[in-house]
Amino acid sequence: MATMFYIINFDVRGFFSIILGSVFGCFVDTFLGDLVQVKYICQKCEIITEKEIHCDMKCKKVSGLKVIDNCNVNLISNIMSGVFSLILYVWVFQVL
Repeated sequence: MATMFYIINFDVRGFFSIILGSVFGCFVDTFLGDLVQVKYICQKCEIITEKEIHCDMKCKKVSGLKVIDNCNVNLISNIMSGVFSLILYVWVFQVL
């Protein structure tokens, strides 16, 4: 995305805003996935999963919030990545 933005706009500030925002998004995704994403353990095969049903059995919740699955983590991290990139571009890199 950053490369395409640079090719179309020839804007180094936008290029670096997108790169740094993407890296930030990766950290947010990892952080949320580890701390708040729901995790279950299968009662039969003892695998940690994000699915409530595994091996045709209901799994036991190990950690996280039930409403935060991997799709929600991805959505939140992508939104935060975009907002962070925008903040960098509009407020930080405009000063430089």
